[in-house]
Amino acid sequence: MKEEILKQLQGTGFPIIVYSKYGTNYQKITADFVTFDGSDFWKLPTLSELIEGCNPVKADEFGVMTDTTRNWTAFYSYHGYFEHNEKFLQSDGLYELSLNVYGDTPEESVASLWLALN
Repeated sequence: MKEEILKQLQGTGFPIIVYSKYGTNYQKITADFVTFDGSDFWKLPTLSELIEGCNPVKADEFGVMTDTTRNWTAFYSYHGYFEHNEKFLQSDGLYELSLNVYGDTPEESVASLWLALN
């Protein structure tokens, strides 16, 4: 996953664990951590964590798929009264969402979807 996406996730409230090479938690760093600068280690969210964060139970349609070029698409659509982010609220009081986001991996595409939803 790209550093930019991890930082955006963290900045918008997705629970991302970051340990410093010089901190007391350094011994907790495992294979599911990645570093971009050699001093901070970011725990990569799992695909399950990202999907759960998107709250697919509220969606009319939700999914992740790939095409023949190995690009990944995450999609989410909804029209109704279940509360979502206010940016999707229409003047009639309904929420209208139709999102398609892309990534190099399923995790990147769902992380970008989470960012679009939040």
